[in-house]
Amino acid sequence: MSSQFDPIDFVNRAAKRLVFEFDDAGQSGSPGLIGAAKEHPARQQFRRLLPSVTGVGSGLVFDSYGGQSLQQDVVLYEHGLCPIFCVNETPEATYYPCEGVIAVGEVKSSLNSQTLADAFGKIGSVKRLRRRAEASDHGLGFGKVVSPRSYGTLPEMAGTKNSEFDQLSKSTDQIFGFILCGSIDLKPETILDRAATLWRSVPKPEAPNIIISLNDGFLRPLHEASNSLVISIHEATAIAFSTDTSRGFTTLLQLLHDRTIKGRTVSVSAFMRYFAPQNPKVSIAGVRQL
Repeated sequence: MSSQFDPIDFVNRAAKRLVFEFDDAGQSGSPGLIGAAKEHPARQQFRRLLPSVTGVGSGLVFDSYGGQSLQQDVVLYEHGLCPIFCVNETPEATYYPCEGVIAVGEVKSSLNSQTLADAFGKIGSVKRLRRRAEASDHGLGFGKVVSPRSYGTLPEMAGTKNSEFDQLSKSTDQIFGFILCGSIDLKPETILDRAATLWRSVPKPEAPNIIISLNDGFLRPLHEASNSLVISIHEATAIAFSTDTSRGFTTLLQLLHDRTIKGRTVSVSAFMRYFAPQNPKVSIAGVRQL
């Protein structure tokens, strides 16, 4: 008789394999091998645990204004919609337009003051990229607004000025950022102090949303008045550290599910800008009348 399936245990074992794969690749001596094996079992499992619209890769994120991020261990993007610019099938030369990126993550075997600051910097380099948000009039009498679009869909959601896309002030319109590690090489009070200092030091739209240690627990923004953990530093008044190791990675999956379903980006027409030269004028060599 088979034992009862435990989904929480299954998810946490998948998380440990994911961290091990990144650590193993990092020990190879070649930075380009980190994330190169896109079909590794743990990477596949991570993709299967997320909504089908989510693709999983590694590389760099860029925008149509000339901005480019640092190398990202994990890039979650709109599968089937987001164009991927890949040079020689290598993660260090794979580029994702920011309009099609749902989340990014840094994966570390262990976390200390230096690697924590480094992860904040890498995630911030993505979050400060600018999605191409163009206002338009849908004939509803609201004037020109930047209509948002749900991830994985084609139509935009026409609405009022209050509901328009706003990357700077609305957490739903920002790329989600997470830090995942096997363990933390600092005392609980020390990692809490260091993390809170970093969260305070960066602009709110550029801050990561969660830090997870498989062996130690997780850190998240907290709204003290309601005593509730929140998805973004925008709604928070403090940083909380939970030592519940069984809920760290499952919480991350819940947040990624929520962001994929409720998160918003801009029109798919923004992707066309990556295929058009900055100078729209076409040089004509000759003309013949019909």
